[in-house]
Amino acid sequence: MKFIRDAVGTEVDVILEVHSHLSTTTAIQVGRLLEDLNCYFYEEPVNNLDVEAMVKVAQNVKQPLAAANDSTRGGDIEIF
Repeated sequence: MKFIRDAVGTEVDVILEVHSHLSTTTAIQVGRLLEDLNCYFYEEPVNNLDVEAMVKVAQNVKQPLAAANDSTRGGDIEIF
């Protein structure tokens, strides 16, 4: 991410899409590493259907999270 941020500068929005592959603890650790890189948002660091995990990540990182963009999963959209 630092290489990308350095290459495009601060005028370009950069996101990190993780596809729900991280544990809650790892998602928080990665999120904290991203804080100085001005990441526009951190997408699906954990399974977006695991509301408790998404809330825990949201409470422990500074950048906004994005989730629930996969309409094939169904269910209600949660606001974090």
